[in-house]
Amino acid sequence: MLSIREPGPYLPGSRVTLQGNSIMLDNLAGGIRWDNVNRVTTFTYPDQTGAAVTIWIHNRFSAAFHLMVVSEWELGGVYIGNASADPANANLWPAIAAFFESGIPSLRLPNAILFDPIFSVEGGELSGNSGSGWQFWDLPSNAGDYRAQLVVSDGDVRVGHVITVPVRAEASE
Repeated sequence: MLSIREPGPYLPGSRVTLQGNSIMLDNLAGGIRWDNVNRVTTFTYPDQTGAAVTIWIHNRFSAAFHLMVVSEWELGGVYIGNASADPANANLWPAIAAFFESGIPSLRLPNAILFDPIFSVEGGELSGNSGSGWQFWDLPSNAGDYRAQLVVSDGDVRVGHVITVPVRAEASE
């Protein structure tokens, strides 16, 4: 989720920090990455109590590595609960189809460049390292409502979150 680290109000020309709350490379958060042990895209972040929460994202890359177990152990079958085209589901079908056609999984790693978050804004200037899950935003010099967007990826699919930031000439009381 995209947010601004500093509390408002937001004045024209001021600098704020845009941050991806769950992907920042600080404390427990480690950014989005490929986990070579579990063969899955993952990220870890601290919850409200400071405890580590790890999220694993199952996609066509991890599915292929998990199908390797079927091949290596010569298992008799595979159960797929839902491989529909529903956009809320991971697109596992390419990995499954390749496995059933050839009998061996197509093992490929996700494009690690896609793990880097992409920030964009309607006005003003961005600076800083977006790969760390945050960027400075020098707000526009004119008052108005401006959109900021964060796009992240599991190495396959990109998703984004947009916020609207009210930039006001004077702080309202």
